Amino acid sequence: MKENSQIIKILLQSNNNAVIITDKNGTILEFNNCVKSLFDCQFEITTGIDINKIFNEYNKTNNSNIYFDFKNLAANNSTEYIEKSLIQHNENNLTVRIYTTFNKNSLIENYIFIFINDISTKGYLYSNDSEMLYKKSLEYASDIIYITDENGNFLLVNPATEKITGYSKSELSKMNYIDIIPDNKKRKFQIIFMRQLLSKERSVYIETPIITKNGETAWLGQNINLILQDNEPPRFHAISRDITSRRNAQLEVKRNQEMLRLIIDMIPDRIYLKDSDGKFLINNRSHLNALGAKTQSEAIGKTDFDYRTFANAKKYRDQDIEILKSNKPLIDFFEREISNTGEERLILISKFPFHISGEPSSGIVGVSKDITELNKYETQNVLLANAIKSINECVTITDLEDKLIFVNKAFCKTYEYTEEEVLGKNIAIVSSTVSDVNILQKIKLATYNGGWQGELINKTKSGRTFPIFLSTTPIFNKNNIPFAMIGVARDVTIQKNHESEILKLNQAIIQSSISIILTDPNGTIEYANPKALEITGYLEEELLGQNPRIFKSGFTPLETYKELWNTITSGKEWHGELLNKKKSGELYWEYASISSIKDKNNQVVQFIAFKDDITKIKDLQISLKIARDKAEIANELKDNFIATISHEIRTPINGILGMTSLIKEAFSEHITEEESEYFDSLNRSSKRITRTTDLIINYSRYKSQNAEINKTQINLIECLQNIINNFSQVIANKQLEVSLIFTNNLFLINSDEFCINEIFTNLIDNAIKFTNQGKVDLKVFQINNEQICVEIIDTGIGISNEYLPDLFEPYIQEENGYTRSYDGIGLGLALTKLLIDKIGASIKVKSKKGEGTTIAVLLNNT
Repeated sequence: MKENSQIIKILLQSNNNAVIITDKNGTILEFNNCVKSLFDCQFEITTGIDINKIFNEYNKTNNSNIYFDFKNLAANNSTEYIEKSLIQHNENNLTVRIYTTFNKNSLIENYIFIFINDISTKGYLYSNDSEMLYKKSLEYASDIIYITDENGNFLLVNPATEKITGYSKSELSKMNYIDIIPDNKKRKFQIIFMRQLLSKERSVYIETPIITKNGETAWLGQNINLILQDNEPPRFHAISRDITSRRNAQLEVKRNQEMLRLIIDMIPDRIYLKDSDGKFLINNRSHLNALGAKTQSEAIGKTDFDYRTFANAKKYRDQDIEILKSNKPLIDFFEREISNTGEERLILISKFPFHISGEPSSGIVGVSKDITELNKYETQNVLLANAIKSINECVTITDLEDKLIFVNKAFCKTYEYTEEEVLGKNIAIVSSTVSDVNILQKIKLATYNGGWQGELINKTKSGRTFPIFLSTTPIFNKNNIPFAMIGVARDVTIQKNHESEILKLNQAIIQSSISIILTDPNGTIEYANPKALEITGYLEEELLGQNPRIFKSGFTPLETYKELWNTITSGKEWHGELLNKKKSGELYWEYASISSIKDKNNQVVQFIAFKDDITKIKDLQISLKIARDKAEIANELKDNFIATISHEIRTPINGILGMTSLIKEAFSEHITEEESEYFDSLNRSSKRITRTTDLIINYSRYKSQNAEINKTQINLIECLQNIINNFSQVIANKQLEVSLIFTNNLFLINSDEFCINEIFTNLIDNAIKFTNQGKVDLKVFQINNEQICVEIIDTGIGISNEYLPDLFEPYIQEENGYTRSYDGIGLGLALTKLLIDKIGASIKVKSKKGEGTTIAVLLNNT
């Protein structure tokens, strides 16, 4: 018990009951302060005396006869728990519980005596005055006190019971104690209560978990007393304390001890404790292996002399004695040691004195590390580290806490950090928020299970993000336990860009609306995209391995194929039309572009053909050619017809005009005013027919693109004045005011004289014709060095918004039919627009119905 004595002392003093610990012979080793107050002995209770001496004194004052035969108890050796009731003492019953502890050989080593007072006395709870006093005391008791019947149904509870369980007194009165026990413990505690009831054991101490009303778990340390009265059913009387904190603390201590033990065992270094005599108290797994011991119990109590050569053992013992004597540690010294297999090993050793409760040095704590392999490979490791520092990939080594302990030059260059800036920092310093927040933990777990590979998004010191390909592997110690992780990262930005481009190209090929075929240098088909399969009607497996001659129709000249092959084998690109044949035998036209694909050595490795199905285009071309031929014939017929009509109409009209003029002149003396008007009407009608015929002929001539433009220098003002003069009679008859406004007499333009005359004749004619009253203004002004504008502004009837979009369409008028207000066939403005386009001018129209129209013509003066 030597190493646990400090803990035992603390436990003894913190226990509310009297506790005595003896050796296997009953000699007192330890006891707490409650012992002296419990036993009113005539002599001083000290360690080293027989516990039966206390009972002898107790027997004298209480007429009791208690004696423990330790030889018989030791002979039994399997006893773990004994309970005895002592004779009444100070109006209380006294129960003693005896527990045994065993050594590593499973032999009894100690007895622990725990003395428990039984506060219940016969009739105590059921006399009226006593019961009232008892119930009153319940209200103020801090302990949890309750009474149940023999079946466990609550009969009486104090406020402390309500507080710890969370149930009210009325709720508990309807409950059984088992109701607040966890399901997995109910059976156990039912058996305990039943056993106590059957054996009539007066007092039992148990530690019980309960489930409170709000669902939490609490622990109670309970003295369960069996109350037996004449003519009364048995009852259980319990005095309990909330030991949840202690239980949790015990569990925490136990967990911490187990974790500490586990950690010590996992540490690859040798760790051990010796007492002042050099005997081993604790050894971790590494030290047991070094000693050659199989188990902890095997090594306990033995010394270095049991496992090492005498010389080594004596050397270690002398060191231990010097450390204990000087109370100073011996740190990091080297020893050469012969192992159990006869090998010489280099050991790095540190030893420290340890103390208990301020006592003189009690023993030695030793930490040793076998550095034979470390020393052997130190030079190789230096060379390897230098090599790793120089490679192009980014290399990192992190410890178990993900802290960087090594980075190479490539890492510093790629991530823009210096070595000093990152060593000791968490590897997350280079992680990007783009990555999964749990990725580092996933990588760590996968690495320590063998390794991890994958792509990540990292970031540099400046915040630039980039993709990497990372490969990790664990680094193990000699015990095959991972203690670090090495990672090799490569910047794959260029690769990812290439992959992205390849993916885009692949998708473009697959989704292309034209057929794409790849062949090897011999012309064997290696790939055909979906469009090629759709057009030709073949399945992919039917085309792969075939030659493109499978598409030959027999209608494409052999010279075309020879030219194609010679072109692409020379490294050039061939373009042309091919009439090919589908799987079904149907012919189709293709426009093909075929070229070679070369490797880095400029050698042809493949041919690629891009082919567009132009069958519909070819059919359309044939249809258009037929239509064009027909149109040319029709146009020729139209021209002949127009020429004939023009001749047939203009010749007699000119004859009529000439003869009418002669008749009017011959009989001028005999013609009345009314008859003169007849001649004028005949003249106007003849000229209208001539004008209409001229419009038709001119529109047809300029529309057919056959008319030539002959540019000459024209005085625009003079031209406009002559046109206005031609309309002088009409202007006078309608009493209109027509003005030509200009700032320069020499507005000279270089254009076709016929076109200019025809354009402004038509525009001025319309302005006068559709203006019944008011005026018509012609304004001529320079816009810039290259353009002159002629505006024709009238106050006529205007043009509706609905008609404006069709203003320059042929044969369309705002008013149609025989009842229309104005004559004409709707070709004047159509011919005007056609001529304006011919000479490279432009026209703009602005009009409002009922208010007039403004037409602007922009002419180039060069």
